Amino acid sequence: MEELNITEIDIHPHHTKGNLVKYIQSSNMDIFQPYNLCKDRLVNDIVDYIKNKNHIITFYDNNFPFVNLKEFILFLGKSPHQYSSAEKRQISDIAKLIIQFCKSGYDFNKSRYESMKEVEDDCIKISPFGDLHCVRTAVSLFNITRGPSEQIKCKVSNSINNKIQMKNAYKKNCVPSLQVKKGKWLIVFD
Repeated sequence: MEELNITEIDIHPHHTKGNLVKYIQSSNMDIFQPYNLCKDRLVNDIVDYIKNKNHIITFYDNNFPFVNLKEFILFLGKSPHQYSSAEKRQISDIAKLIIQFCKSGYDFNKSRYESMKEVEDDCIKISPFGDLHCVRTAVSLFNITRGPSEQIKCKVSNSINNKIQMKNAYKKNCVPSLQVKKGKWLIVFD
């Protein structure tokens, strides 16, 4: 059994109740109906469960940034957000400027950019924050002007990547499309 010196467990307040419930449901922690508990009660139950555990706690979802109890406790102590709201706003502003530049026909007269190098530097600067939709949009619009070997790649977390893949699969398989069967058809527009 994994021995840890657990004296105090601190759960950062930025962890949402929904995420805490996901962590419980994708592990072998036996907390009864966590979705019915308020966040404070849920936090207390998690802390009590970890302190009084009598078995090894395992996690079944590979998308979480932790695989064992020690990493889980360290993860709970940190903010789940990779960046502050001020950083997020600054990144979003840069991405919006790139999107504006690309949608204006890559015209330097209609943007604050003076060369493609400046735009490329901004794209490289924001590409590690690919979890933000505006960043992915800005980089993909800028990549239109570049060759296949010069594409800038956004860093995307596993959970966001899975959501994007599910969304694309849904669009591909579930969006109705026109099916024409053999025969003559008369279409009249009024």
